[in-house]
Formats: sequence, structure tokens, C-alpha cells
Amino acid sequence: MVTEDQVRTWVESYVQAWTTNSKKDITDLFTPQAEYHERPYETDWIGRDAIIEG
Repeated sequence: MVTEDQVRTWVESYVQAWTTNSKKDITDLFTPQAEYHERPYETDWIGRDAIIEG
């Protein structure tokens, strides 16, 4: 079960990653198989490397 503190920590890390645009921050946030969707039902970036580049 995911706790509220875990969700809060992840969201804070997400905000930091996109604020700093740091490769390390983004790498720490997503798994290698992650997908990032900017719009519903569209897959713009597949995989952590693509997310970092995006």
C-alpha cells in the first residue's frame, strides 16, 4: 500500500525534476520502462531516456 507520505515525496520530486530540468532528478523519478503522457491517450515519451530528452 502506498502511503500519503510516499505520494507527497514523489510529487515533490516531480516538481523538482521539472523545475531544475536536471538529468539526475528526472532519472531518480522514473523507472527505465516509464511512459510519459502529455495528453490522454497519447504516448509522447516511452522509456526513461526518452523522458529525459523530452
